Amino acid sequence: AMLAVMLGVAVVAGAATRAAVAAVAGEDLGVWRSYRFAVGRVWPLFLVLVLSWLLTMLGFVLFVVPGIVVGVLLAVSVPALVVESTRVRDALFRSWNLVAGRWWHTFGTLLLTWLLLGVAVNLVDNAAGGFGHGWVAETIAQALAITLATPFAVLVALLLYLDLRARRASGA
Repeated sequence: AMLAVMLGVAVVAGAATRAAVAAVAGEDLGVWRSYRFAVGRVWPLFLVLVLSWLLTMLGFVLFVVPGIVVGVLLAVSVPALVVESTRVRDALFRSWNLVAGRWWHTFGTLLLTWLLLGVAVNLVDNAAGGFGHGWVAETIAQALAITLATPFAVLVALLLYLDLRARRASGA
């Protein structure tokens, strides 16, 4: 079940990122073309997500702070993979290099994003609590919260990536 969820998140992240990149370029890919792109790149997207998570968790095992540092440094690896059509390792390094000079800016953006998402997920969980507290109601509430939160988190990561890339190009 966890593999299916992670593959689903990878597809949604890839599709939303690809659609947003196209929209920034003035194109309209449409839902099907965005998802077709993501399904075609599902394994690299999955690997980027899993490796980012594993490296972050390794940092957390090493006294929490390294986990936060690594998690922030890898925050824009999915947009780097999609936009630059790179390999998994190159996307992880690209994220690391883009964020390295703007770590506090990236951390602040991610912190605000996760606080907003935490509030939204909590509201969804509380609203779904009115339908009962069994495992079915809780599973539906979690699925709904993930469905609503993932595109928002993906778009924040993409905008952060584009901002970091523009700042790097301009030398700011």
